[in-house]
Amino acid sequence: MTYLPESHNHVLFNVCHARLKDIDALIQLRGNLLDDGQSNYASHSPEEKKLWRKHYRAWLKNILEYKDQTLVAVAINELEKPIGCAIGIIDQRAPCPGAYNGMTGWIQTVVVDPIFRNLGVATALVEFIHNWFRHNGITKWVLQTTPDAEILYQRLGYRDTEEKTLYYIEVDKA
Repeated sequence: MTYLPESHNHVLFNVCHARLKDIDALIQLRGNLLDDGQSNYASHSPEEKKLWRKHYRAWLKNILEYKDQTLVAVAINELEKPIGCAIGIIDQRAPCPGAYNGMTGWIQTVVVDPIFRNLGVATALVEFIHNWFRHNGITKWVLQTTPDAEILYQRLGYRDTEEKTLYYIEVDKA
């Protein structure tokens, strides 16, 4: 499944499933979210930065080789350079309104290289994942966003749940 959007300001790009050869670029792109960021997921030290990159590399290699219930989408420009990425995950939960089959789609790590922002890349990535969800019978999908990207998702039909997200991290004492 390949999505080829129209040219935006002379930037033509293709959205497709990420490949093993994209791993280094995917790590660099995700660094825009996790390195020196303000979110609770951001790395707060050089050691955390090194560790998330190491573990993300291994995770990507596994996901890209075995393609389970996770899609890593990548936007590739005409020079074959990854310029954006997004992850879709199919999560099996108890049935609920909007997801009577119990399957919910989660979108995460939507990130675009700063020089390619506001050209439709993030929209194309999210729409690619939406189509993958539909193909897999997913009728409800959710995501977490930053305030900067909230307007993008609202334009795509997402609504604020007004729920508060809490998280807990088990610190390794070893």
